[in-house]
Amino acid sequence: MEGASWIANKAMQEANKLNQKLDSLRSEFERRSTMCVTDPTINEVNGVDFIKLRDWTSEYIDREAVEVLMRFETLLENVNYNMRQANQTFNKKK
Repeated sequence: MEGASWIANKAMQEANKLNQKLDSLRSEFERRSTMCVTDPTINEVNGVDFIKLRDWTSEYIDREAVEVLMRFETLLENVNYNMRQANQTFNKKK
């Protein structure tokens, strides 16, 4: 049961980290997109700056997606390891 508790705790930590990163991304996107506005009275946007923002956002999301996938794959490996250990222990007691 200790392994299951550790895995659940680790999953929650990873989910919280992802939530914080997504919130930071949203804030940074808002900040950068506001900087793209050249005339706020008519909402005119500088296209070159906005394309840079689009590219930055896409790269950031791609990078984070790969990192999150790796974290959860590692977590899954830990689950599988702990399940094998528990099964071995259980089978020895029979």
